[in-house]
Amino acid sequence: MSILYTDPGLMDRQIDVWDQPSEPNPDGSKPDPVLFAAGVYAQILGVLATTEATRLKEQVVSKLTHKVTMRYMVGIRGRMFLLYKDPDATAASDTTLPAWQQGRRFDIDRCVDPDEHKFELWILAIERNDGQ
Repeated sequence: MSILYTDPGLMDRQIDVWDQPSEPNPDGSKPDPVLFAAGVYAQILGVLATTEATRLKEQVVSKLTHKVTMRYMVGIRGRMFLLYKDPDATAASDTTLPAWQQGRRFDIDRCVDPDEHKFELWILAIERNDGQ
């Protein structure tokens, strides 16, 4: 079976890959994310949308699942997240926020090298509604 790779011309969104360290700081606080790779070209496609109630009845969290396709990159992990600075998103222009909070955040759920040839990665990522 052969895999049909994504046309590089369709990878027209620039994303940043952030790593969320798993070890706490010496004082016990959660460490800030660390930039792993910046300006990576990728294709972002919506796959599935769900809405579920959370703790309180009036709280509703929507989750959008996306398939993000990018060139193969060593070191991508499930604890990481992708950040897309969507020009249409208002939060992308808010420079008072830390860099890892500027743009649309996609939490990595699964990462697959479809044919194990280290050419392309298919990432299943979840974007959660922030309530704004």
